[in-house]
Amino acid sequence: MILNLSKALVYTAVISLLLTPIDFKLAKKIGAIDTPNDNRRMHTKPIPRIGGISIFAAFLIACLWFSKEITPDIIAFLSGASIIISLGIIDDSLSLSAKSKLLFQLAAASASVFTAYDGGVFSKILSVLWLVALTNAHNFIDGLNGLCAGISINEAAAIGVVLLLSGRVTPAITAFALCGACIGFLPYNAGKAKIFMGDTGSNFLGFTLGFLSLYIEKDLSVIALIFVILLIFSVPLTDMFFAITRRLIHGKSPFAPDRSHIHHILADSPLGHLRASLVLRIISFLCALMGITAFAIFT
Repeated sequence: MILNLSKALVYTAVISLLLTPIDFKLAKKIGAIDTPNDNRRMHTKPIPRIGGISIFAAFLIACLWFSKEITPDIIAFLSGASIIISLGIIDDSLSLSAKSKLLFQLAAASASVFTAYDGGVFSKILSVLWLVALTNAHNFIDGLNGLCAGISINEAAAIGVVLLLSGRVTPAITAFALCGACIGFLPYNAGKAKIFMGDTGSNFLGFTLGFLSLYIEKDLSVIALIFVILLIFSVPLTDMFFAITRRLIHGKSPFAPDRSHIHHILADSPLGHLRASLVLRIISFLCALMGITAFAIFT
């Protein structure tokens, strides 16, 4: 079991590392280039922004590699993930409106949840909203080099450990595969980024982490589950909460872009860009560790 977990992480990291350079060429062909044309951008020169394709491809290869058969869970996940990836590629190339993206996200979450997820209608609706919330939370937090990938590594590892502790080996392996996909991408994105994951990557990571977190539900009481989940995903959820609250107070759309996210504030402080990203990733790691500890206590 431990060997399979290690293989899933290492193999996926290597595949992601090898595939990411292909995204450079693809980004240029389809025009998925992030040009710094407003004050929200932290970079000063055009950078490809479709690195999420390599993360998804590496993750998918690993999942199919370690899966003995195509299960209903895999079909359910892929039915939604395919929409999310398509949405991300189109948005990174053409830039869609916030309403259009939200509709696609709702369709993707519904496709996955209603395909195979057990539970009543109300439970399924909550699950759909949860997937959409986490998808957007990771899109919101993707504003500094290495930040979304680094935070997702912490979250995926924490989800993997929690699932392993609860005896769900297959979803745990999947979580560690996602962790590996982010690790393989990180060298191209941390520090002086050569490529961004774009909406393709951030939406996929949030969606997949949300889908994996649904497997924890049966192991805890509702209150304990919420506590553990909030700890593991504390950084992106906190940023999204304050971002939406701030915009509503000022009479703006919850999805109106601005430069007042937590990572922007820290990057504009004496910490600077790179240290701000590192600090938030460390906070995420500590919160994920507390989430694992809380799960162990509650069970």
